[in-house]
Amino acid sequence: MAKHRAISRRRFLKYGIVGMAGLAGLNSLTNITRVLAQNPIPIENLQPGTTNWQITKYSTDANLEITGYAAATSVNIGSSLNFYVSVNVAQTYTIEIYRMGWYGGTGGRLLQSIGSLSGINQTVPTPDTLGTVACNWSLSYTLNVPATGWTTGAYLAKLTNANGFQNYIYFVVRDDSSNADLLFKCSVNTYQAYNYFGGKSLYPDDSVNKVGARKVSFDRPLNNYASTFFTSWEMPLLRFIEKNGYNVSYCTDIDLHSNATLLASHKALLSTGHDEYWSGAMYDNALASRNAGKHLLSLGLTPYIGKFGWRTTTG
Repeated sequence: MAKHRAISRRRFLKYGIVGMAGLAGLNSLTNITRVLAQNPIPIENLQPGTTNWQITKYSTDANLEITGYAAATSVNIGSSLNFYVSVNVAQTYTIEIYRMGWYGGTGGRLLQSIGSLSGINQTVPTPDTLGTVACNWSLSYTLNVPATGWTTGAYLAKLTNANGFQNYIYFVVRDDSSNADLLFKCSVNTYQAYNYFGGKSLYPDDSVNKVGARKVSFDRPLNNYASTFFTSWEMPLLRFIEKNGYNVSYCTDIDLHSNATLLASHKALLSTGHDEYWSGAMYDNALASRNAGKHLLSLGLTPYIGKFGWRTTTG
C-alpha cells in the first residue's frame, strides 16, 4: 500500500497537480479545476483501472455465440448510442463499458455494467448484388452517455452471453467542446474494409467465392480478425499518450469526413495503426486544416492508399 501511495504522489507531481499553487495565476482551487478541465487525461488515468476488459472466451466467427454493433462509430458526451446484439441461441447477456487508457498499466477503466439483458438470435442477411451485408437488426440497448464523468476516449462495450462467450463493440466518446492539443483518430474505415462478417470484405481472399464486395456496411459486427485492428495497432500509441498525460481528444474517420472544421480547435491530428482508407472529404478537410496551420502526424503503416465513399442508410 505504501508503494502505491508513493507512485501516486510522483504521478501527481509529474502532472503538476501538487505544484499548481506555485504557478502564476493558479492560486485558487477554481484555477486548478480550470486547468484540469482543459486536460482531463492525467486525472482520468489516476482512476482505478482493470484488466477485465480483456476477452477470455472469444465468440467464434463460425457459431456467432454473441455479436453486436453500434448505430454510429462515435457519440458526443451527453448523447445516446444504440446497440444491436445477437446471440446464437436465445439467452441472457451482459454489457460492460470500458474506457481504454493507461490506468497504471491495466489498460482500461470500467464505467458501467449493464444487464442481464434478454438476447435473441438475429438473422445475418446474405450479401446483396454488391456484396454488402447490412444487418438491420432490432434494437437491443440504448447507452446514455453522461454529460459529465465520462472522458473523451476510445471505448469498448464488452458483450458476455450466459455461456461466457464474449465479443466487443467499439466506439469513440467525443467531446465536441474540447480544444485538446491532439486529436486521436480511430481508423474505422479500415476496420470495415477488412471485415468479412457475413462472408464479404473488400478483399477477394477473405470473401465467399473469392469475390470481394464493392460496398461494405457499418451496420454489422466486426469479425474476429477485424476486431483486432484497434487493440493491436491503435491501442499501443493510445496507452503511451495517456500514460504521459498528453492533452488529447478522440474521433473517428467519419467525424473527419463529416466535419470540415473538426481540427479548428486542435493543434494536430494523429493517424496511427493501419489508417489505409480515407474518403475524399477526409483528405480535403485534413489538407485544408494543414494549410491553415494545423499539424498532421502519421504514425502508422500504409496510410491513405485506399479511397472510401459513404452512403447514409436509414434505421
